[in-house]
Amino acid sequence: MEPLNNTLSTAFRFRNCVIQRFLMMALSTIFLVMLDQAGKILAQKYFTYPVAVIRPFLSFSYVENKGILFGLPFTGMPLLIVNALAVIALLILIFKYVNTKNRATIIPPMMILAGSVGNLIDRLMLGYVRDFIKIGSWPVFNFADILITVGCLLSIVFYQIIFRTYP
Repeated sequence: MEPLNNTLSTAFRFRNCVIQRFLMMALSTIFLVMLDQAGKILAQKYFTYPVAVIRPFLSFSYVENKGILFGLPFTGMPLLIVNALAVIALLILIFKYVNTKNRATIIPPMMILAGSVGNLIDRLMLGYVRDFIKIGSWPVFNFADILITVGCLLSIVFYQIIFRTYP
């Protein structure tokens, strides 16, 4: 009877560990989405005209982006929403199968998910994405765009390291 009891105890600890990690990922993602939305609300209120922070490198300027990446025009709003939902579903699947013991593998999809959800909230609620960060001559972007970009770059770096280390 003792071996069965140990097996059940181990399975219960493993399940609790997985649930704790999932909750931590979910709470971290929600926190990042809230940070993104808070930044957009503040930008909408305070950056109605450009504010130079480090001239000419960094400024804040509120822009309503009705297009796609970097404000490129696009009229297929339903396609954008379906695409964002597909990305979110894919990332949730990645969370399910990713090795949660290695925290480095959790961070990139969490960042991409938070950025995608942040911009999707804007698209669904407002019909556009609120952008406000301007660096040099680069188009205006937001915190969600940073999360998506950095998450993608970290995915490439982390997965290259992991697959090189563990073929």
